[in-house]
Amino acid sequence: MKGNILFSLTEAAKETGLARSTIFNAIRSGKVSATRDEHNRFVIDPSELFRVYPRVNKKRIENEQKTIQDETKNIREQQNEMDALRKQLELTEQLLSVTRELLKEKEQKLLSMQTDVAKDSRLFRVLKIGD
Repeated sequence: MKGNILFSLTEAAKETGLARSTIFNAIRSGKVSATRDEHNRFVIDPSELFRVYPRVNKKRIENEQKTIQDETKNIREQQNEMDALRKQLELTEQLLSVTRELLKEKEQKLLSMQTDVAKDSRLFRVLKIGD
C-alpha cells in the first residue's frame, strides 16, 4: 500500500469488518489516531488502523455472507413448508369436525331406528298375542 492512501471511516470499517461507529469511537477514545481532511472528515492511515484492528479476510466474509444467504433461503423454505402444513392441519381439523357431526347425526338416526324397531317389535308381540 502506498503511504499517501488514507481511509475514510466507511473504508476503515469495510477493511476491518467493523461498524463505522466502532471506528469512530476508537478515534474519539484515542485508541486509533486519525486526522481530518479538507472537508473536516476523519481519515486514518492504514498502518494505524491495522495496528489496532486486523484487516478482514474478505474471502471469509464472502463465504459467511453466502452461508447466511443460504440459511436465510432455507429458513424461508421451511417457513413456507410450515405454512402449508398449518393450512393442511386446519383443513384436516375442519374435515374431522364435519365427520364427527355426521357421525353424531348417524348415531342419533340409528338410535331413533332402534327405538322404532323396539316399538314395532312390542306392537308385533301385542298383535301376535291378540290373535
